[in-house]
Amino acid sequence: MKTKKELFNDIYNQSMRIHNKMNILQRIPMDYGSGEQLHLSEIHAIEAIAENPDTHMADLAKLLGVTRGALMQMTDRLEKKGYTEKYMAEDNQKLVYFRLKSKGEVVYRGHLEYHHEMNSRIFSCLKNIASSDIEASAAILDKIEFYMNRYVNEKKALSKLKKKR
Repeated sequence: MKTKKELFNDIYNQSMRIHNKMNILQRIPMDYGSGEQLHLSEIHAIEAIAENPDTHMADLAKLLGVTRGALMQMTDRLEKKGYTEKYMAEDNQKLVYFRLKSKGEVVYRGHLEYHHEMNSRIFSCLKNIASSDIEASAAILDKIEFYMNRYVNEKKALSKLKKKR
């Protein structure tokens, strides 16, 4: 029988392999119904715009975890391709907002269908696993995520301190 540490190492190594496969998928552009290949960063920007109407550029960048400059470059590309458009509020001409055009709505719905299909496939692989085992796995992942959030914040704080020196 394996020790807890060996079991954890197995879980960690497997989660890293899954993470690496997700990274590979993220680099493969896909067609979500427009006949054009979109990168994951583009479809996630489209998703964020669709699910957060009336959100201005700074908040949208924060939501996506990118800089305003990176978001502007991405939305410029999406606008040129006909997926989104920029607009400004009548009462505040300083804030830039985005909305989907009809082509953006098509790929947003295609992206939702993609997630539905992927989740259905994963669920079919897991359907014979007991709910209690899934709950236990979720509890483990919650604890790992909690730790990783703290660890990332500590590393960011250390990095900022080193930059100030």
